[in-house]
Amino acid sequence: MTMLEKTKNNFDYNEPIILKELEFPDQTKVATRNAMKRLADQGKLKRYDNGIYYLPKETRLGQSSLSANAVVTTKYVNDKKSTFGYFTGLKLLNDIGLTTQVPNTFEVVSNKIKTNNRTTKVGKWQANSPVYQGQQGNWT
Repeated sequence: MTMLEKTKNNFDYNEPIILKELEFPDQTKVATRNAMKRLADQGKLKRYDNGIYYLPKETRLGQSSLSANAVVTTKYVNDKKSTFGYFTGLKLLNDIGLTTQVPNTFEVVSNKIKTNNRTTKVGKWQANSPVYQGQQGNWT
C-alpha cells in the first residue's frame, strides 16, 4: 500500500494532517516525513504550514484550501481520539449566544502548548497556553 493510499484511508479531504501525530507502524517518522514532502512536491497533497498537510479536493474553481479553523481545532482543541483544549474569549461568548460581536482574533486554551504564557498564531487564530493544566475529564 502506498503512502497516498494510507493517507486517503485515514484522512478525509480538507482534513488537517498533523505530521507530529502521524504514525504508520511500518514506517519510521523520518520516512513518513519524507514521503509526505514528496507527495506535496508532486501535487497530490498540499502543505498548509510547517508539519501540516491536507488532501485537497478538486472543485470547479480549482483545488480547495484548508481553513484555519480546522487546523486550530485539530491541533489545539480535539482530534479523533481526545479533547485537550477549548475555545475562549469572544468566540466562546458568540458561540453560546451571549453576544453578537464577531471577534477579530479567536482564542484557544490548550494543553498541547508546552510553555506557559506562550501565544501561537495560525491565520487569525491565537492559541494560548493554559494557566491551569487540567485533566481530560475537566472539560468534556
